[in-house]
Amino acid sequence: MAASASGSPAPNGRTTVGPHRNLDRQGAADKKAELVRKMREKARAAEAAAAQASDGTARS
Repeated sequence: MAASASGSPAPNGRTTVGPHRNLDRQGAADKKAELVRKMREKARAAEAAAAQASDGTARS
């Protein structure tokens, strides 16, 4: 259940309007960006390993 426009706390005890909301959003955006960065690094590493493996088998 979301807080009302008056800024009353949500069930978790935090307000969902005002500067705290902006900080929460920024924190969530930072976490998401970090997760996406890690996922892309893993994907690049997997692609490189697959390409190296296919290069190795093509020479045999």
